[in-house]
Amino acid sequence: MATDNKYDRQLRLWGAQGQKALSEAHVLLLGAGPAGTETLKNLVLPGVGRFTVVDDAVVEARDLGNNFFVRKSDIGRPRAAATAELLEELNPDARGAHRVAKIADLVHKEPQFIRQHTLVVAAQVDPQTLQQLGELCWAANLPLVVCRSYGLLGSVRLQIRSLDIVESKSENKRWDLRPREPFPELEKVIHALDLDALDDHAHAHVPWVLLLAKAAQAWRAQHDGASPKTRSEKDAFRKQIANGARKLASNVPELNFEEAAREAHRAWADPRELPYEAQQAFDHASETAKRARRGSDVSSSHQGAPPTISALALRAVAAFQQAHAGLPPVAGPIPDMHADTTSFVHLQRLYRDRAAADLTKVRAHFDALVSDARGAAPSAEDLEVLMLVCKHVGDVRHVSTKSLADELVAPDLAEAAFEALMEVDEPKLKPQ
Repeated sequence: MATDNKYDRQLRLWGAQGQKALSEAHVLLLGAGPAGTETLKNLVLPGVGRFTVVDDAVVEARDLGNNFFVRKSDIGRPRAAATAELLEELNPDARGAHRVAKIADLVHKEPQFIRQHTLVVAAQVDPQTLQQLGELCWAANLPLVVCRSYGLLGSVRLQIRSLDIVESKSENKRWDLRPREPFPELEKVIHALDLDALDDHAHAHVPWVLLLAKAAQAWRAQHDGASPKTRSEKDAFRKQIANGARKLASNVPELNFEEAAREAHRAWADPRELPYEAQQAFDHASETAKRARRGSDVSSSHQGAPPTISALALRAVAAFQQAHAGLPPVAGPIPDMHADTTSFVHLQRLYRDRAAADLTKVRAHFDALVSDARGAAPSAEDLEVLMLVCKHVGDVRHVSTKSLADELVAPDLAEAAFEALMEVDEPKLKPQ
């Protein structure tokens, strides 16, 4: 499909919220050598909002052979100014700035300057300064990317203390349909559905979600409220669904029944059981809140760190689950399926309305948590995060890495071996 949005292809990858986060980001590049400028280039092109380049070197003749973001006419100019100027030309949506300063002095004397950014990229920074920078970024929960190049070889290190990803874009779409435990409005529709009373056209266009939920309800009634468990029971359940299809005069198979049989696994899937990675995110938010209440977190790098809005949203959803027998809020969206327009739109509205009602209940918990943590009501942007969390409960992820300081205490031997390999006398392989 044709579009005039230059970011269309990447929007399909990380979505509108991902693009919004990128456009609002302010990236700090420490070190304007080739590794740093190439890294920053890959953020400027997709639309990072702002960037600042810090470097104290001047452009020399040797820079012309390894850095695409300096020109011959730049020799003698500050490298930070020359590279920032050309990087900014790549995308008019990105606003660039530069500062001529020693990175070590900036880290030691002006930590507040570094903390005002949303991401730090450190390229070819000396180990002592890098250690101080790592501690500073860790304490501020500021993501840090460390890159270093040696000729054709290089290394990249990511340090993140805590990051919640709401839309993880998992390969397998997780639809929240609840045929095993239908919500009251859905259950009412299932009870009212009389398949035998429908004519052939209507029978062939009943949404498969209703067929599956109806069959699951009938199975539980015949098996003391239990869903299919064994392989033979699951096969029998699928056969029961398939046998419900009619032989039409046109000899065209009823595709809705085929869809229902294919999606039969949803009839015994417990909506309370979240994917492992999603449950980890909820557990982390819960444990962090418990540590804060107990005051047991004595690490200087964690003290005083306020909870993020996404963490508060996860805790609000968890509170909703506790009040609703472990069930998360209904997500809302439903997949496309073989059905007539009226039936599909009605089903779509049914899930959407239930999701809105659940969101209202979650918000009551969220408002209280935000007020307690920040002393103010949640903003419109905060509520947007809450809505996304409720919509993607099964897709949330928590990311956390070891700190650079931890690796100094317990070093990664594989990385240490790589670094040792780089310690050679060959001048051509010295860091640029």
